[in-house]
Amino acid sequence: MKILKAFLYLLFVVPLNLGAQQYPLEWQKYTRGEYLFDIQSDIKNISESENEIKNRLADASRVNVAKQIKLKIDDNARLVTVSNNGYTNKNYIASTQFSTNLDMKLVETRTYYNAQTNEAFAVAFIEKDRACRYYENEYFQLINAIESAFIIANNYIQTGYKEKAKTELQAKEKQIQDIEEVLFWLNIFDFSSEQLSQFQIRKSNAEQQLKQTIADLQHSLTIYLECNAQISGVNYPKLQNELKGIIAKEGCSFTADKSQADYVIVIEAYNDEGFENVIVGMKSYFTYISASIVIDKVATSQRIYEDELTVKGGHTRSIAEAAKAGYKEVQKRLGNLNAPWRGPPRRMRRRQRWRH
Repeated sequence: MKILKAFLYLLFVVPLNLGAQQYPLEWQKYTRGEYLFDIQSDIKNISESENEIKNRLADASRVNVAKQIKLKIDDNARLVTVSNNGYTNKNYIASTQFSTNLDMKLVETRTYYNAQTNEAFAVAFIEKDRACRYYENEYFQLINAIESAFIIANNYIQTGYKEKAKTELQAKEKQIQDIEEVLFWLNIFDFSSEQLSQFQIRKSNAEQQLKQTIADLQHSLTIYLECNAQISGVNYPKLQNELKGIIAKEGCSFTADKSQADYVIVIEAYNDEGFENVIVGMKSYFTYISASIVIDKVATSQRIYEDELTVKGGHTRSIAEAAKAGYKEVQKRLGNLNAPWRGPPRRMRRRQRWRH
C-alpha cells in the first residue's frame, strides 16, 4: 500500500506542482486525500477547437479516475466477516464487477484553456465525503424499505393474508443484494469503519429475519376443507381430494381443527335423478350437479365468499358416469376461484347461480 500511495503521488501530485502556475489555483484542493482525481493536459493542434480539446481531456480524466477506482477495488477486495450474536455474515465484496461507466455519476470535471500557450487542462474528481453521503442515503432508503415491509407483512398475517405477506417479503430479497453493493462502495470511499460495521450488522439482522419469515410462511396458511359430495346418495370423495391438490399447490396446508384454520371452506354437492336421451339409436345419460360453497375467515369471523353453481354432465355409459363428468367441471370452476389466500378478495359473491 505504501508503494501504491507513493506511485500515485508521483503520478498525479508531482506533475501538478511542477506546473502549478498554469492551473487554476482552486484545483489544488482536488489533489488532497479527500478526493480521487486525475489531471490531464495537452497542446491544442490546429484541427481542434477549444471545446474539442477540453472534452477530449475531460474524457481521458474520467477514464483515469475509473481506473483508480478499479485499482482500489482490486486492493480492497476481501472477505468481510461480521459477527452478530453468534451468527456470522460473510459478504464477498470482490464479487461486484467493475466497468468504466460504474459510478461515474459521482465524477465531476473542470476544464481550463490558456489562449496564450494553446495548452488545455482538465481535472476529473470524486469527493469521497460526497460519495459516502450518496451511498449512506441509498443504504437508509433500502434498509428502511425492508424493515417497513416487515410491518406491512405482519399486518397481512394478522388479518389472515399470509400469502400476501410472503409476496411482500419476497419482493425485498433483491434489495438485500443492493445493500451489499452499497456497503461495498462505502468501503471503497473510506467510509467510517465503525459505522460500516453497524450498517453491516443491521443488514445482517434484516436478512436473517427476511429469510426466516419467508420460510415460516412457506406452508403456514392452513385450510379446513369440508367437502360433502355425493352421486345418487353415495359419497364421492374424489372432488375433495382434487380440490386439496389444487389448494396445496398454492402453498397451503390442511387442518382437521376449524379453530386452528385460517380459512374454513364448506362445499355441499349432489346430483339430481338424471335422464336419458336417445338420438339416432344412441343412448346418452345426463344429470345436473348442484354445488354450494362458503368460505369463512377465522381471524375475523367473516364470511368472505358464498356461491352456488349448477353443472350438466353427460355420458354414454350411465348416470353415475355422467355425474362424474359433471364433477370434473365443478372441480375446474371451484379451482379457478379468486381464492382469498391468493390475495384480498375483490368482493364477496352471494347466491349467484351458475348454470351450464
